Amino acid sequence: RYSFAELRRQVYLAQKRLNLLPERNKIVDGQEDEQEKILSQEERSIIQKWLRDAAPYAEDFRLDAPPDFTVWKRQPDGSFVAQVTAPTEAEDAKYAKYDFTVQKEAKKQEEKKGFLRSIPCLRPILLGMEKKATKTKVEMTRMRLEDFPDEIIEMGVGLREVVLSSNVINFIPPDAFENLSRLTSLDLNDNMLQDMPEQIGLLTDLTSLQVRRNRLPELPLTIRKLIRLETLDVNDNLLQEVPQGFGLLVELKHLNMGNNVVEHISDNLKMCPLHSFDISNNKMKEMPEALEELGKTLRDLSLHENRISYIPWALKAFQYTKSFSMRKNQLMFLPEDLGFLTPLTVLDATFNNLRKLPASVGKLLNLTELQVNNNGLEKLPESVVKLIQLQKLNVHSNRLSSLPAQISLLTHLTEVTAQCNKISALPSRGMGTLVRLRTLLLNSNMLALGSVTEEHGLARLTRLEVFDMDDNPMGDPEMLPESVKRIFKRLDRSLPVSSQARLNTDDNEEGEGEDGSNLNSPAPSSLRSPTRGLQPVPTEAE
Repeated sequence: RYSFAELRRQVYLAQKRLNLLPERNKIVDGQEDEQEKILSQEERSIIQKWLRDAAPYAEDFRLDAPPDFTVWKRQPDGSFVAQVTAPTEAEDAKYAKYDFTVQKEAKKQEEKKGFLRSIPCLRPILLGMEKKATKTKVEMTRMRLEDFPDEIIEMGVGLREVVLSSNVINFIPPDAFENLSRLTSLDLNDNMLQDMPEQIGLLTDLTSLQVRRNRLPELPLTIRKLIRLETLDVNDNLLQEVPQGFGLLVELKHLNMGNNVVEHISDNLKMCPLHSFDISNNKMKEMPEALEELGKTLRDLSLHENRISYIPWALKAFQYTKSFSMRKNQLMFLPEDLGFLTPLTVLDATFNNLRKLPASVGKLLNLTELQVNNNGLEKLPESVVKLIQLQKLNVHSNRLSSLPAQISLLTHLTEVTAQCNKISALPSRGMGTLVRLRTLLLNSNMLALGSVTEEHGLARLTRLEVFDMDDNPMGDPEMLPESVKRIFKRLDRSLPVSSQARLNTDDNEEGEGEDGSNLNSPAPSSLRSPTRGLQPVPTEAE
């Protein structure tokens, strides 16, 4: 061990040999000197021995050379890069208390035993991290990091959570995980990773792994060693398949594989006790057989934006599923045993080729959202009125000629979007009981003037915030019932523009009027619809 005086002398000589003791005129107004060199083996040995015997940290450190100081940064090859910088008042204040404690302890040790265990000129560079012994989480987001930080690797087994999202990391060294065996959460979202090292299997305590929005073409087979993993998010990568051995992930509850290029899912996935599974926006042409076994535990299932044309197995296995999304597939029908999904609260089958819904849909007594817009539905089953918990009914952009006659029984409805259909009359039992309704869209249908009367009870819909009846063949809107006109007035809306009036306006806009005025100018306020931008449009964007 070095005595205090000898240690100070050796460090001073090392700095002097490397020309690292700055000249005062080199640093002006706190600007950094760009001088940077690597220690020789001899000097590295001195510093390493110093760290081992005297320092409470084995990280980057700082040496004083008043009024400036030198930062010594550890490199991957074990060498140190020294950089001369000018300290700020904030940095001096940050380490002042630490320096005083170290000096006091150093003096005691030197007086009693003649050697030094810590020295007053040592100042650890923490780089935004706390003392290694107590640090359990490191968060380094939006820092434009290109490499996996060495600081994290060196912190070792004390770490539990690492967040490195929103950087540009494209490579993780194979030894990065060797000292992180007690890590429980790793967040690498929004980077540029093209490969995951096999050593990921060393993180056997990991419960959450998030690598969404990267460029991973595959996952290593060693991922099956993460037997405590509960959440795996690989959304928006380039994955083509689920790795073999997934069945060994006996704690996996949440799996997000959306926005990849997966065509097939292996059967070993059925061994995982999944609660939520997202395989949306992939290239699957058929329902995975493994899902039938998963039905015993699945709560949320997202299969939207694939190429699935039919459901080959019994849905009654999904006795706990609450959310089921099949949006933007190629389904021609839904199976009759859909009614077995009694816990279901959200059913989304929009943008398919459905011609009808099974009558068993009326058994989904917990359903709060029924979304079947943008299909080819010609009629809704009357059993729909049994869905007494329903809050949102989205059936726009179909071929419906009417709404259910007893829709008034669905007293929890807050939203009905039925525009772009062929509806020619409102429900015979009226809609006055739907007092919670906030959105009612009936535009672009076949509603004639006499099809909307006081008996339909629209005047009772006092909570309406969005109401549209434009583009219907109702002739003069002034002939609408007074109660309906009062709704438009309360919403500060002009009266609806009929389809005939819109056609006439379009024809007249091709030229000038008899008085020579320019008919290409905007329509008068009585013909404009200020909420027209709120109308859903039957396009893919919907």
